[in-house]
Amino acid sequence: NLITSDYKMKPGIYEVDDRNNNGVFIIKKDNITFDCNNSVIIGKNFAGKGLFNEGHDSIIVKNCTFEGFYQGIYFKNSTGNYLYNNTVSDNYKRADKGDTSDFLNIWNCPPSTVDGGGGIFLDNVNYTLVKDNFAENEQTGIGLYFSDNNTLKNNNASNNHGWGFHLCKSSFNEVDNNTADNIYNSSSKYCHEVQNDGCDTAAILMIKGTNSNRITNNSFKNSGDGVFLAARQSNVLHGADNNYFYNNDGSFAKHISFEATFAKGNVFEHNITINAGRAAFWLG
Repeated sequence: NLITSDYKMKPGIYEVDDRNNNGVFIIKKDNITFDCNNSVIIGKNFAGKGLFNEGHDSIIVKNCTFEGFYQGIYFKNSTGNYLYNNTVSDNYKRADKGDTSDFLNIWNCPPSTVDGGGGIFLDNVNYTLVKDNFAENEQTGIGLYFSDNNTLKNNNASNNHGWGFHLCKSSFNEVDNNTADNIYNSSSKYCHEVQNDGCDTAAILMIKGTNSNRITNNSFKNSGDGVFLAARQSNVLHGADNNYFYNNDGSFAKHISFEATFAKGNVFEHNITINAGRAAFWLG
């Protein structure tokens, strides 16, 4: 379906197949409000996208449920959008092998097909508000790639398999008052028995030139890491600098509550950590 004007769905449950893997609904103009009116759109075989927007600005998406897709909502090359009150849960989750291959590769931006997929994704998207959404029980809840000056507020990205929030090469964003608890791979025998439910899972992963973000008032509990900030890939120093962390709760981390390595200028104030598996803070 090509969306060229404001669109409000008739409430219902719709089972669909994104045969071309380019979006069941595709935004084709600027300044559109897309209102699912509390409808549920169910994909097939965890393939394709529920809603796709490339190159169009000032888009509002609200009151939608997308499940069963590879990616629920994907915005690319866009600015000035508002995504709120959507449930984008129960989408793609990578299969377990039960061996070392279950360890996540954190360095691809966006992630590889295996490690990617899930709820809401912004790719080269700026000045967009993502608020009051649910993105649970999938690989990644909400991902930002090459995306600056966005606000993620009051979202719940808990119970995911890889990452609650994933920021890569994304700066000057505000992540405030969100919940991303229970982010770890409990179903992998290798991750559970050998890596103590780690495998580089994290409530929030921030890598590769993700700078000057404000991460405040979030719950990042009972995850592989609470905060996992990494700036160095092999011998290449990408930077993940000058980020500000205030009043976040990283308690009960399987590995480390707050990890920031090979980065500079990051500030941690009034954060909470109780009963971390390996360390409360790992800064090196």
